[in-house]
Amino acid sequence: MEPQMLVDAAFLAHAFCVPRNGCGTHYPATKSKEYLAVAETQLRSLSSPAYRANLGENGNFILKHSVGHMPNRTEVDVPLTYADYYYVEALTRMKKLLQ
Repeated sequence: MEPQMLVDAAFLAHAFCVPRNGCGTHYPATKSKEYLAVAETQLRSLSSPAYRANLGENGNFILKHSVGHMPNRTEVDVPLTYADYYYVEALTRMKKLLQ
């Protein structure tokens, strides 16, 4: 499997799950549903067996096959702490939005 930009996908899902009230006014209200749908698609993809590690595997990281800096060929096809962080934050935000 090719290394993926999971950090980017997790970060975008995280950003798109910001509620429209308070500080969540980063995007037009007309795009709110569209962005939330993108976030849901990304989270479903990241949660698939292709990207999410089984419990106790992958050094206990959640996401596998991440890329930190492809042009410099560093952190390629490895688990990354910040990919896991944005993934968990996006899941938490999505859960709050759906409640």
